[in-house]
Amino acid sequence: MNEIKLLDVVELKEDLPAQGLRQGAVGTVVEQWAEDVFEVEFSDTQGRAYAFSALRPEQLALLQVQQKDAAPTELGKKQASEEDVVELTESLPEYGFVRGQRGIVISGYTEPAEAYDLAMEDESGDSLGFAYSVKPSQFVNVSKKLLEEGLDFLFGGEWLKAEKKLKAALGFTPKARDAILGSILVNSEENGLEATTECLLLLCRIVPGYEIARENLAIAFLNLGVREAEQGNLEGALDSLWHAIGIESSPATTAKVQENLAAVLIESAAQAHLQGNEEKSLMWMRTARSVWPDPITLHNLGYTYANLAFAQMKAGNYNEAIMAFEAAEMAGFVRRELLNDYAIALIEVGRREEALYAFERALDLAPDNHVIKQNLARLQNEQSSDFCKADRLNNVSHTTDSNASEYY
Repeated sequence: MNEIKLLDVVELKEDLPAQGLRQGAVGTVVEQWAEDVFEVEFSDTQGRAYAFSALRPEQLALLQVQQKDAAPTELGKKQASEEDVVELTESLPEYGFVRGQRGIVISGYTEPAEAYDLAMEDESGDSLGFAYSVKPSQFVNVSKKLLEEGLDFLFGGEWLKAEKKLKAALGFTPKARDAILGSILVNSEENGLEATTECLLLLCRIVPGYEIARENLAIAFLNLGVREAEQGNLEGALDSLWHAIGIESSPATTAKVQENLAAVLIESAAQAHLQGNEEKSLMWMRTARSVWPDPITLHNLGYTYANLAFAQMKAGNYNEAIMAFEAAEMAGFVRRELLNDYAIALIEVGRREEALYAFERALDLAPDNHVIKQNLARLQNEQSSDFCKADRLNNVSHTTDSNASEYY
């Protein structure tokens, strides 16, 4: 396999959706950052660059391109790139500069030998003049050194040291953010999801306006949440997904986070229902509905209100039960058993005319249901006779099993 080097034309071997790149995209190697990490510039047919990405050799295929009138080069790996900050390791008396002074690379050459033109500056950033045709042996690349040290700390889990080094590197060379992100992504499988998420968090903290890094951070938290949910750790899943939803990301990523968060909230509501905690179940379901307002969450919200209504009925809290029954119906959850028990709750608080109408509506849904017919007949008989409140219908029948699950 031929070794990839600077200025090689390469082809992407895999899709990189987070960066908007597809397999087969052709680009040019414009920089080598850390060991085996190349900065590739992707251009359209007009030669306009539309993406930059830091990639590993295994993600690239070297294309054999015949470059007309191109001069041969033995460069392989340049010591510096434009905008890099370098520090002189020896004095340049011909230009009046001494060892230890710093400058910014303004241009580089490969012929007849590798050399660079530098714009020298003092500690305040004021211009001191220029030095021309400076050899790589005459300076050290401060930007690249800081970047490499920062990445070593980053992948070693030494977060504070990594943040300081990388922040300093970005202070010299802001474009190094792409190299940092690329290194994080190409090492993600080896480092694992948790470490990758920590790395992305650090990068977003250093460069808060870096959209691609934020996008990848949201996706990392999304993947963590999905994994925790699959393992049955609902609390951990919710924690990761709430982090994801709090990160500004693309509409597609935001929607995927919301959909998965709603699914975990629904499962949390179902678990609370099985434990007999209908208030907590309703809390989870209301949140799911607000996060992902689709027909499924609406149905489940109605079902949760119904379960709460049945629980309030059992506890003798009839006014609370009535409110819950009505909320279930407003959510579109209408069942014959719901209307039947709603009528019973109305009877218990003396609202007989409304109870009569509720029984009639229930019978419209189930004309042959003998329980509803019996309850309606008892109420009608009670209305036609003069009796005391103590003779209220105490043995009316419920037609539902409130432990049955209708969660979607």
